[in-house]
Amino acid sequence: MFSISAAFVTHAFTFFPDSRQHHHYIEVLLSGHMPFLQDKKIDQVEHQPPLYYVLAAPWLKLGEQFGTEGGVLAVRLWSLLLASGVILFTILSARQLAPNAKYIPGLAALIVGMNPQYFVMNAEINNDALTSLLASIILFVIIRLALGWRPNTKWNTLIGWLAAAAFLTKLSLWPFVVGLLLFTWLVQPRRWSTTLRLGLPLLVLGGAWLIRNTVLYGDPTVMKLLYKYFGAEQHQEFLTPSGIWTWLTLLFETYWGRFRHITAGMHYQTYAALKIATVISLAGVGVFIATGWKNYKQIFAGHILC
Repeated sequence: MFSISAAFVTHAFTFFPDSRQHHHYIEVLLSGHMPFLQDKKIDQVEHQPPLYYVLAAPWLKLGEQFGTEGGVLAVRLWSLLLASGVILFTILSARQLAPNAKYIPGLAALIVGMNPQYFVMNAEINNDALTSLLASIILFVIIRLALGWRPNTKWNTLIGWLAAAAFLTKLSLWPFVVGLLLFTWLVQPRRWSTTLRLGLPLLVLGGAWLIRNTVLYGDPTVMKLLYKYFGAEQHQEFLTPSGIWTWLTLLFETYWGRFRHITAGMHYQTYAALKIATVISLAGVGVFIATGWKNYKQIFAGHILC
């Protein structure tokens, strides 16, 4: 409900610095062209893989029948639909990890869904909603594999397409893709058919994207050119002690809530309370690792997922 309200009441391109650039990416696709990274602020995200923008294009076109604001709202609502899937897979993952726990799945969903940054971020135009959804699905699959599930031929094919979709969504998902494919391949008989079903979609679709980037930019990831155009200003003080501390502080605060182009934070007392809660949670994880792991393994010993 909070997210839907944010999608309706906030002005287009208000709360996050790159929402206008993401919107421009979709407009480029609707014009019949592929994005091309240039040394212009409006083109800053056009190195990103295209899946989110391809899927968002019909929503923008539909909404723009009611003007620019209508197009923005339509894509925001579609992004919120994707983001709701993250909450669902958070519940499913928690149920696999704690099958006998009554409250843990609901608490996990509450932590995700009631995060201020999460519901406002997903009420904007950006590829983070699809990124989060695919990451949550990948983690869920890996959890199931770790608990003993062994995918059949059909599931190997679906996992291959999931990996390709993640690869074509955002560069930050690429480590997830590697982990998913490697873990799936290792836990089952390593036949040629399994390897092909897992890797072929990524080889064809991901390979085509990397070849395109190499031809256009001379770099399959486009990171060198992106850094040349926009990175020096952002990273010039990063390696200093004060720069690292500032970055860590900003990372913590933006995880929980920083809005309006990252200039509007919550009250300092809110951040203080969140820091205390984070320290307590990390301490609890440490105690669990030190003392409770054996008991936890017994909880789902033999808990093979179907």
